[in-house]
Amino acid sequence: MLEDIVICPICQTAQKRVELSDKEEARCIACDALLYKNIAYLEHKVLAFSLGALILFLLANLFPLVSINLGGFQSSITLFGAIMKLFDGGYIFIALFSLLVLIIFPFFLILLYALFALLYILDDARSKFLLTLATLLQKWSMLDIFFVAILVAMVKIVQYADIAFGLSFWAMMGFLAIDIYLNRFLRIEWLWDMWERKFALS
Repeated sequence: MLEDIVICPICQTAQKRVELSDKEEARCIACDALLYKNIAYLEHKVLAFSLGALILFLLANLFPLVSINLGGFQSSITLFGAIMKLFDGGYIFIALFSLLVLIIFPFFLILLYALFALLYILDDARSKFLLTLATLLQKWSMLDIFFVAILVAMVKIVQYADIAFGLSFWAMMGFLAIDIYLNRFLRIEWLWDMWERKFALS
């Protein structure tokens, strides 16, 4: 049956799906690429991590990311404040793009994960719509790239000024760790497979 066939994302080799025990993983017989894993209570883990990420994201945007002291002049800024400065400086397109990929898309992507997991647990097939939106937004969440840029800038500034990382910075680090875990290690393809096996193939 078609539902028992899995296609390798690397070499496109078709092979039969097998049942796995907890924490086991299936690999392609041709190229050894990871096909899927059996993660117990995956939907509960997605819900717990995404709710934690939402709390961290709110904290990350309520307080300053960093405070810089340069020759007695101290300045601090939030992520949203930095975007507003772009608007004030007339960089409308860059500001809008930054607002989307640094705040709106990351927030709604994690929110969609949480809502999907909740509806899935409640045995609601409408969770498919939320997973579809999450799939579309996944490619446009670029907060991790921005965070790396901040760290590079801090390395260059630290020799000229005193830098203090605020609560928002550490909250952002926590959010990014969860975001990477949800989007890189828990592949969205596995969530699709989980939904299909519960609703589409039942």
